[in-house]
Amino acid sequence: MRKTLKISLSLLIVSVLTAISVFQFNAASYLIQDGFTYEPVANQNAVIYGYDNRNLDLSIPYKLGDSYVSEIGKYAFMNNSSITSVSFSNAKMLSKLNSYSFANCTQITSIVLPIWINEISVSTFQGCTSLASITIYSNLDTIPNQAFYNCQSLDNVRLPETVNSIGNYAFGECNSLSSIYIPKTTTSISANAFRNCSNLTIHGEFGSYAEQYANENNIPFVGTVTHKIGDVDLDGYVNVKDATLVQSYSASIIELKGESLVLADVNGDGSVNIIDATEIQKIAVEM
Repeated sequence: MRKTLKISLSLLIVSVLTAISVFQFNAASYLIQDGFTYEPVANQNAVIYGYDNRNLDLSIPYKLGDSYVSEIGKYAFMNNSSITSVSFSNAKMLSKLNSYSFANCTQITSIVLPIWINEISVSTFQGCTSLASITIYSNLDTIPNQAFYNCQSLDNVRLPETVNSIGNYAFGECNSLSSIYIPKTTTSISANAFRNCSNLTIHGEFGSYAEQYANENNIPFVGTVTHKIGDVDLDGYVNVKDATLVQSYSASIIELKGESLVLADVNGDGSVNIIDATEIQKIAVEM
């Protein structure tokens, strides 16, 4: 019994010493410079994990110590209600914003994501209730789950042509969101991506998945016209065939939709009828 107790006590002491050494190692791996708490990682990179709010107009630095700032760590600025702006313009080695890194930063009003930031994560900007403008120059391939959830002041968003998916609640509860451009590369959008965005209009290309999604979810859609006005059959020419299509539509013989319907409204009065067919014939003669 005493032997067993002795062994157990020895193991306990070893465990405590190990935990202390691990804690000391972890504590020693974090450094502080210019108010930033950061950790050097492989390949002379650094991950930022916190800030002391000495400057409320936050500028992410290019380097900390001998390391290039490559990521903003999880929860780094979460619940920071003091900083009023953030700039990534100097941090040209920064490629990733991790989960919740700016969540609930309630005083930030605008964000510009430069081309070198390739990835944002789950809930990166969730709860940034004053965020009214987000400009994306970077080549993001996905808008993750809840990335902009509850950004109540967000009004107008244009997604880059590289985005292929929009995740769960990505823009959920963004009740001021009135317009979003979704590129033709986007082929997956969560059913609840725009939950409670009651004022939203989706912009995109006719025939894209964005149009299909908008129609399936009863969201107004505005399509981008890529052909000349009057080119109803989308063949690159305005001629008598297009006028005939408009005449047939006016007589309820055929159905026009999408870009064809927009191009058929030659005089722009919101109605497609025989007057538009006549206008197309005039264009064809002049050409």
